[in-house]
Amino acid sequence: MSTKDDDKRLLEADPGAVDFTGKDLSGASFGRANLAGAKLARANLRGAFFTRADLSGVDFSGADLTYANLAEANLAGANLAGANLLGSECRKANFAGADLTGANLKESTLAEANLAGANLTKANLTGSIVMRAKIDTNTICPDWSTTIGSDMLERL
Repeated sequence: MSTKDDDKRLLEADPGAVDFTGKDLSGASFGRANLAGAKLARANLRGAFFTRADLSGVDFSGADLTYANLAEANLAGANLAGANLLGSECRKANFAGADLTGANLKESTLAEANLAGANLTKANLTGSIVMRAKIDTNTICPDWSTTIGSDMLERL
């Protein structure tokens, strides 16, 4: 059984080796942290703070990120399949190439987020703010024209 101090030392040594799978990290602060490649699948990250963090390639599959702050975070290539991001703040976050299949993004803020190449198949975007979010021809998304209005998106 590891302690928080053990986890902190592991994080400082090699962020890619961090395995917080299934852990309760609700309210934790990871602002500007380098967690690239870490494993946070099924973790409780409710209200966690990840502003400007490097979360590239992180496995967030099935994680609870309800009301998390991911503003300006780098989530390029991250796995967020089935993650709950209800009410999360993702303004200017980089989701390029991320897997958001089946993610709950209801009432989240994705304004100016980079969604180029992201997979949003079956993602719930009800009530989300996506003004000036960036998509490209590789972005797999639901029919946003009936959900949020295609005029709200910026094509790259």
